[in-house]
Amino acid sequence: MEIGNAELRAEIEAIDAQIARRERDREEIGKQIRAYQARLNIAPALEQQWQTLVRDREILRTQYTSLQNKKFQAQMTAEMSKTYASYKVLGEPSLPNAPAFPSRIDIAMMGLAAGFFLGLVAAFGREYVDPTLETEEEAARVLQVPVLVSVPEITDGMRRKWKSLPGGREVA
Repeated sequence: MEIGNAELRAEIEAIDAQIARRERDREEIGKQIRAYQARLNIAPALEQQWQTLVRDREILRTQYTSLQNKKFQAQMTAEMSKTYASYKVLGEPSLPNAPAFPSRIDIAMMGLAAGFFLGLVAAFGREYVDPTLETEEEAARVLQVPVLVSVPEITDGMRRKWKSLPGGREVA
């Protein structure tokens, strides 16, 4: 039993040593985790500082550009004052008595001419596009069938005959 006891004690000591080694490893890993965590916690602060620096740089660049423009304007003004020593107003500006263009009569004439022109274009267009058949010959040619009956055009002579018939009325 002593041999079994000694073996058990040796095994317990080996396990205890292994546990101690694992605990040290665990502590070392914990230290590494804390170090990485600290580095990660610094990142947002650094990002914010970076953004502040970029924003400040843009503001300073805008101010610098503005100052350059003002300097240029001052130089131009100084140069102009050397070249043109003084300015004088020769006469006060005045408003015109009547508008120069367009006059109402001109607009009315242009409208009348445009209306006349558009009326002519519409009349010729309607006549050109008109699909009605005017004569018996035209109807036979277009339809390609013989014309059986046609309605005659009523002339002044026919109207007089129509009125002379009993019950005849005015035909428009």
